Amino acid sequence: MLNHRSLRTFSVLVPLLALTIAGFFSPAARAEDATTDMGPKAFSISVPAGKLTLQDLHSAVTKAPLARGWTVKEDSDAKVVLYLLHHGVEATVTFLISEEEIEAYCVAFAVDKEGNHKKPEQPTNWLGNLKKDITKSLTVAMAPERK
Repeated sequence: MLNHRSLRTFSVLVPLLALTIAGFFSPAARAEDATTDMGPKAFSISVPAGKLTLQDLHSAVTKAPLARGWTVKEDSDAKVVLYLLHHGVEATVTFLISEEEIEAYCVAFAVDKEGNHKKPEQPTNWLGNLKKDITKSLTVAMAPERK
């Protein structure tokens, strides 16, 4: 039989247990998992202090890859997600943009003719081209305007 003291203890523990469970399933508790979902870090580009605006960085990340067939899947000030399916490889590259650096994370798979994922495959040449194109775009953005 439960006495008054046991009921009071129970009434305190139940809400604490509920908060603990809610915290476990909250997005904040899974923040580390979110980076894992983006795949391994493919590369980063350091940004010279005070030389470029966040708008310059964002523009370079969204516009430079378009010439190579990449499409923009998600676009916000601090995060851009690009997608490409080409020659049996499907890749999603997530860029995290800050004033200090641009970080690129990649998830890629070889795919069969039906579009089914086969084995993970990092497209190192594609990633190298993205880094080169974005760096070139940033360099042009830093150049003084000609009159």
